[in-house]
Amino acid sequence: MSRTIAFGLSLAASLAICVAETAGAANYTVLHTFLGGNDGKFPESGLIEDGNGNLYGVTVFGGGAGCGGSGCGTVFKIAPNRSETVLYAFKGGSDGAFPDPI
Repeated sequence: MSRTIAFGLSLAASLAICVAETAGAANYTVLHTFLGGNDGKFPESGLIEDGNGNLYGVTVFGGGAGCGGSGCGTVFKIAPNRSETVLYAFKGGSDGAFPDPI
């Protein structure tokens, strides 16, 4: 059974990551809601899935108080058990800021 990955927008205007099964009617499950702060805010890229089912992506904001208080962005992982881990929080300056793969 194949799966596609899509981003969903919650009523609170925070982005959530959803997985939809393409067989039959689409059923969506929210895996993580990004609230800003340390866990990131505004995931705006596609996701990459590894062989263990972990999903990887970036958020444009969040990850700390840098970049004028909004955070400079993150690289994150969402495990099959739906737990989110920030792998890297951008600090601005020489490491970059506001990752936008578009």
